[in-house]
Amino acid sequence: AYYNELHKINFNLPYRWNITSESSGGDLAMVIEPNLALEHNAKTIVEQSGFIPQLLVNTKPKSPTLAENLNFFSIRGGDQPEVSHNYIFENEEGKRAHLMVSTQNLETETETIQFKIIQLRFSNSDTDYSIVYLNVNEWFRYEVNAFSYTVDNFEIEIDGKMQKLNFGDSPVFQMLMKDAKAEPEPESPPPARIGSGCLIATASYDSELAPQVQLLREIRDNTI
Repeated sequence: AYYNELHKINFNLPYRWNITSESSGGDLAMVIEPNLALEHNAKTIVEQSGFIPQLLVNTKPKSPTLAENLNFFSIRGGDQPEVSHNYIFENEEGKRAHLMVSTQNLETETETIQFKIIQLRFSNSDTDYSIVYLNVNEWFRYEVNAFSYTVDNFEIEIDGKMQKLNFGDSPVFQMLMKDAKAEPEPESPPPARIGSGCLIATASYDSELAPQVQLLREIRDNTI
């Protein structure tokens, strides 16, 4: 278990994940990664993806305005994030949280890497908290349970005592986690052509030599 007296945070680390970086003062900025010496599935994924999945836990003083509260994590040097899901919801106690899922491309010298990010943001009376999970998009679903586990057991100080947030019980959170764990559907292939014929027209008129198909071919060749 991890407990931070200064920032009033308490949670259990995901199984075989370790804290690899932590700020020593001021705002909390923590990086948590799988222990590749023990977590062999994660090691296999990292060898194929070239990236170690990360959990980030951050705090900062609560912003006075809503606009400042909505600043979310993005990868430095990446392009504009594309948001696929964006929800504000409440737990059973009426505490609000902001949950977002996005993708972001990062150009390297040799390739473009697409990352997927899921992040949860919430507050008490004086502090903003965020829990972020990021990984290469293709491998995102394999370690996203680490994010769900952290959210489920995360505690902060509310009204002078440590309390669980129970955001993981929300139907919104559960829906997005189910979606995050699902295997992505393969992209549909482009329509096929056979020789110089028009596949749709040939299927409609039974023969590539039909006059109607010949007419459509002439229109296509003269306009495309």
